[in-house]
Amino acid sequence: MKKLKVSTGVEFKILDVPLMAIEEIKKKVNRERPKVPIQYIESKAREEVNYDDPEYKAAMEEWDGKLTMAIYDGLIILGTEIASVPEGFPKLEDNSWVDRLALLDIEVHENGNGRYLDWVKFCAAPAVKDINSLMIACGRKAGVREEDVAEASELFRNREARGADRKTSGKTRN
Repeated sequence: MKKLKVSTGVEFKILDVPLMAIEEIKKKVNRERPKVPIQYIESKAREEVNYDDPEYKAAMEEWDGKLTMAIYDGLIILGTEIASVPEGFPKLEDNSWVDRLALLDIEVHENGNGRYLDWVKFCAAPAVKDINSLMIACGRKAGVREEDVAEASELFRNREARGADRKTSGKTRN
């Protein structure tokens, strides 16, 4: 069984991820995909799709973020388990990490897979490089093409770099 240690010293077991589960996650999020607006072009006397519509671009960026996060969440829940936690680092069942997040009005699930997911994302693997390493390792086990994982990681990295600057890059996925 493959293991992966992240920057905090937490080590994860990387599990086989059912590819069909990832496909179901994609299918669910795809139901929310924004519709491309259609506009009438007078000079052509016909309607055409308008991929450059600013509202559509913003909606696509938001949708793309939801898709990326849903896949990340699925890969973390289905593709990882705790192998070891370094001495002194907050464990899943500890409340010290939960209390810090509560001060920021970030809600944490009380138990189960939700709490595990929150612990991984907010405590055990906080850096972009940690999440990317987990996604690549889990994606390989799920049979997800490495190019798809790299593209999702790049989208995640770009969002992280932009922070609150929610400007679109001009690049849309169709």
